[in-house]
Amino acid sequence: MNRIHFPSIDSTHDYAIQNGRNFPHWTVVTADFQTSGRGRGNRSWISPPGSGLLCSIVIREPLQAAQLASIIHVMTVSVAGFIESCGMTPEIIWPNDVLVGAKKIAGVMAQSVAGGGVSDLAVLSAGININHDMEALRAIDRPATSIFVETGIRHGAQELLPQFLNCCKKFYHIFKKEGFAPIMELWRKWEMLTGKRVIFDSGTDLIGGTVAGFDDDCAIRIADMAGSIRTFHSGEINRLVITNT
Repeated sequence: MNRIHFPSIDSTHDYAIQNGRNFPHWTVVTADFQTSGRGRGNRSWISPPGSGLLCSIVIREPLQAAQLASIIHVMTVSVAGFIESCGMTPEIIWPNDVLVGAKKIAGVMAQSVAGGGVSDLAVLSAGININHDMEALRAIDRPATSIFVETGIRHGAQELLPQFLNCCKKFYHIFKKEGFAPIMELWRKWEMLTGKRVIFDSGTDLIGGTVAGFDDDCAIRIADMAGSIRTFHSGEINRLVITNT
């Protein structure tokens, strides 16, 4: 494994995208701190120095268009598997957040550079809350937790890197050898939205409804207030609707 580590960098993901063609397959870029860490939708990723596992993996083997569409879910399952290996029960929120006890513990990004439907560079990135204490977690814009808060055990963030990468390699190799179906089976095991009432942001509309499930390619199905099932390949859960029973 080729590893590049920075005490501080603007973003491991941006660095890997900008320089990845110069690196061999499965180069891992890590940092103790990011000055401009990115989450989904141009959100900032907040992680005090040494508190989080900040990791980007460079993929330098050909991936077809269908594989590129699925690869972010492979990374999400890898993170969920890692969280489970640390003794917690992961919950996946479509499309790419991992929670424990309904609080966010990790986020995932994937980006590819493709031509003619085939990529020659893809980057899979994860930010995982390792040693965040309650003060650090309060700075995050949604309920969040960390491995330290959940288990009471402090780890060096980089100490857990080999365990995390083992999960990534395991599920990536399953994906490459057997296709997306076994990954989707695990994704469904850990997802926690089916049957929940949500406000869904499609990018153009806010839709109130109930999550009816997920297609085999991980598209989300929303049963809207009129009873119609609508399928989306992109979008975001704006919020869960909590009802009293």
